[in-house]
Amino acid sequence: MASVVKALVDSPDARSDAGTEPWLPPKADGSCPELYLIKANDNSGIFHVPGGRFYDRTKAERCYAAAADAVADGYRPAKA
Repeated sequence: MASVVKALVDSPDARSDAGTEPWLPPKADGSCPELYLIKANDNSGIFHVPGGRFYDRTKAERCYAAAADAVADGYRPAKA
């Protein structure tokens, strides 16, 4: 799992072609729309990737298509 998170964060190609916006607001239930599956939490400053330890129970405040976009906005990856 840690290698998946590291690859998502450290890859030079981490940007996605999902759309022109770096992030989208979450759905009403706190989940993220298709293609923007990275969940970011404003209070903690942490983002969670699918398959991560706390991903399923995290209610997103922002949803990102690429880890690089979340990092560029000041979020850090969740610890594995």
